[in-house]
Amino acid sequence: MSHVKYTTDSFVIASKEHGEADRIFKLYTKDFGMIFAIAKGVRHLKSKLKPHLGVGERVKISLVKGKEFWRLVEAVKYDEDNIPIQSKKHFAKIIAVISRLVQGEEKNLEVYETLVKLNKALFSLQDGCLEGLELIASTKVLSSLGYSPREELFKTICESSFCEEDAIRALGEKSKIIPMVNNALSHSHL
Repeated sequence: MSHVKYTTDSFVIASKEHGEADRIFKLYTKDFGMIFAIAKGVRHLKSKLKPHLGVGERVKISLVKGKEFWRLVEAVKYDEDNIPIQSKKHFAKIIAVISRLVQGEEKNLEVYETLVKLNKALFSLQDGCLEGLELIASTKVLSSLGYSPREELFKTICESSFCEEDAIRALGEKSKIIPMVNNALSHSHL
């Protein structure tokens, strides 16, 4: 019996050891939303998948549908999108929000595009803007998942782009945005 191989873009959200040499990855994909995929033998030093599957990495993956999990058969990291070390903590916070709020497979292109745009912006903008980008990304993710408050400021920040000017504006409204984000997260009950 032949299996259908699906190829899609994704971000590695989390991973955990499974068995002796395997690892289960939590991936947010462009075509399927959040999925769990097992990579057989990935913990071996000679594994061809190992260098491409770091948490927070953007990767092009190929998968086969299994009984319990998707099976990861290929992965290639987008090297041009590797964000600098100082930016990784901001990206990790957005990944944590997505991991908390997205339950099960459901395609959401808005969430995926937010990750792609944030990834590129974190690579190109200066340190002073990073927290503002995180605020913009948080509002966009919450809004696209249906957790947006009715406040006009939230809607305005949600419509912002990932540019330096909008990041600085979001930073200026930080004391108002953070309580709105926290309130939306608490209302999710997740």
